[in-house]
Amino acid sequence: MSIYLLDTTLVMLVSTIICAYNYGRYVEEAIESVLSQGVTDHEVIVVDNASTDETPQVLARIKDPRLRILRLEQNLGHGSGLCVGLKEARGRFLTFLDADDRWRPGKLKRELTIMDSEPDAGMVFGDLVRFNDTGYYPATQFSFAPELREAASVPTKCGTGRRLTADCFATLVACLALPSWLQTMLIRSECLRGATFPADRRTCPDLYFCLRIWPHIQAAYIDEPTAELRRHGKNTTAIDVCRLERDVCETLREFDSEPSLSRGQTEALRRRIGRCCLGLGKSFLMERQVMPALKYYASAIQYPTSRFKAILCLLAFPLLYVYAKYRG
Repeated sequence: MSIYLLDTTLVMLVSTIICAYNYGRYVEEAIESVLSQGVTDHEVIVVDNASTDETPQVLARIKDPRLRILRLEQNLGHGSGLCVGLKEARGRFLTFLDADDRWRPGKLKRELTIMDSEPDAGMVFGDLVRFNDTGYYPATQFSFAPELREAASVPTKCGTGRRLTADCFATLVACLALPSWLQTMLIRSECLRGATFPADRRTCPDLYFCLRIWPHIQAAYIDEPTAELRRHGKNTTAIDVCRLERDVCETLREFDSEPSLSRGQTEALRRRIGRCCLGLGKSFLMERQVMPALKYYASAIQYPTSRFKAILCLLAFPLLYVYAKYRG
């Protein structure tokens, strides 16, 4: 691994980590959206995960003292790439951005203002909007997580955003769309408690990271988009939706016996896992994949809040399969 570093004994206000692999056509725009936030006490760490396209050349022509480029000699995967950046970060606050996405103007200053006014908050996050070459999608991510706006919260002391007053972990795992959108987050480094990214998976390293920090922090949020997620043919979520749902469920199940969770957090997690298992049973059934569908319906039985519905689905499985086959 070839690494070009500054003095790592220095302490910055903010560290932003971008992991890039073969996104040379997008990465400059991503970096510019970060550098233009108006925060000078700021380092931008770009982990080039052994890109084989024009990414190294694009990075080399960006001349800004806040930019640090870490070039890996072999692709270690997205999770490991983020770990490399995390180990090198020197900021009191951490932010993240994917190399094909971008921040909206003012994101970072607004989040820092909230953190300054809410010293007990360990994280602030915002909404997310998707876009492609033809324009913006009409729905934001908060549209898929309506529970956020219904959760107990109060206005922040600075008047921007709201602070959750209920348990952060229990509140966020209950959301229909889990708000593990690192692109929108600002996190206090002191709240990480050794949290890191899993190196052995292609999807959901961000969710795993969030599940490690959510149990121990208070959170605030901004109820409008602060980041823009680019949709294109190489997005992980666009490749196999069923696989993504499965990976989300399995990531949640890794924390099912986590001893550091409180009783309320464990109950909230198990309710969510039960819902995931039911949803996967239905998804695989509609794809007419019998064994995976049966597996997840059977798994849902072990979660009390989903048990009754799971039993009904198993009893009616032959009829449900005929229906799925007819629709297909």
